[in-house]
Amino acid sequence: IFAVLAAAVALAYYGYSFVSEEASRGREQQLMRDLAEEKVLGIETAILRDDQKLFSSTLPLDQFIEKLPELTVGVQVKSVFVLDEQADGRLNVMPDGYHSTRVGKEGATFREWFLKVVLPDLPLAKLTPDVRDHMHAIWDDKPYLFSFVKKASADKAYYIVIEEDLAYLINYQFPTYFPYFDSSQLIYQVIDSDGGVHYGVPFVPE
Repeated sequence: IFAVLAAAVALAYYGYSFVSEEASRGREQQLMRDLAEEKVLGIETAILRDDQKLFSSTLPLDQFIEKLPELTVGVQVKSVFVLDEQADGRLNVMPDGYHSTRVGKEGATFREWFLKVVLPDLPLAKLTPDVRDHMHAIWDDKPYLFSFVKKASADKAYYIVIEEDLAYLINYQFPTYFPYFDSSQLIYQVIDSDGGVHYGVPFVPE
């Protein structure tokens, strides 16, 4: 979902003698890559854990929709959409198949915006049943992260789309996984696939 760049501020001493400067630098860079990958895995695991609470529900579809408000308690998501195919072939939100932390007019506006702007970009038609996928992109100059899965009920396909809570990730998860202090040995940047920086202290990677 995101990539992480790590840069050494203070280099650790590894205890190896007679190691060339180049080999030592290569070891340091590999260590930083391994550390970054470990932290990314931790964040992705937290996202997957919350997603699976919804995607792996064994409730019948009508009960799943009815219980959406309580199923999302304690789960760090902004919105959940349950969609199926209409008679005209287009996907639309099922009755009561939308739950969001946005309320009132804001929630209704976001629902319409999602259907008009985001939904056409999501690769739902290419999904393998019960296999989660995701898409991180910029819409209307703002970053969003959506996760989605294709399910079936009575031989009829439907889709669950989750809008992940990026504000929670950036404001709470990232500082936990990527702390920075003046005495820190490492600094981090969290970037997207286009190189846009979403979190971290500015630096130019080598």
